[in-house]
Amino acid sequence: MGACHVERSETSGDRMRFCLTSVRVRTIVRWFAKRTVLGIAMADVREIAAQIGRIREKANALIESELKDRGIQGIVPAHGPVLAFLLRQSEPVPIKAVVESVGRVKSTVTVTIGTLERHGYLRKFPSDTDRRVTYVELTPKGRRLRKDFEEISGTLRSRLYGDMSPKDRERLVEQLERIEANLNA
Repeated sequence: MGACHVERSETSGDRMRFCLTSVRVRTIVRWFAKRTVLGIAMADVREIAAQIGRIREKANALIESELKDRGIQGIVPAHGPVLAFLLRQSEPVPIKAVVESVGRVKSTVTVTIGTLERHGYLRKFPSDTDRRVTYVELTPKGRRLRKDFEEISGTLRSRLYGDMSPKDRERLVEQLERIEANLNA
């Protein structure tokens, strides 16, 4: 699902990391492998990456279950960052703005937008003034996802953090940000 990103919950203010991909997991493994020192066995590095992958799988399964229970069709966890961005917009935005916001390559965002458009959650249309620019906006059907999106995000956040203290939550996010920054270096 492209790069990970952090979002702040509008209700609780907690920051959460979304969309860790299998590509990102492989990148983490390669990064750790290059930096393995005598005190860190390669098995430890693989286990860290495997654990991140298992967390991602379980989080996605929870989201998919919640979507199914609510009868929401045509949406998968990978669509979350695009929907989150568009739910915060009050007017149409260029696809380029979506790409920059979610931190994914344009082709991935274009496929996501196409899928959401086919299922009636958003519409895209060309700019009146610049033929190179295409705008997107949520349809009324897409806007109706807001409540479900917020509730599912809250359920995921609650399950991810469990009984972690706010300080531990903040430290976790900071460490994940450091790992991602290291991988981007």
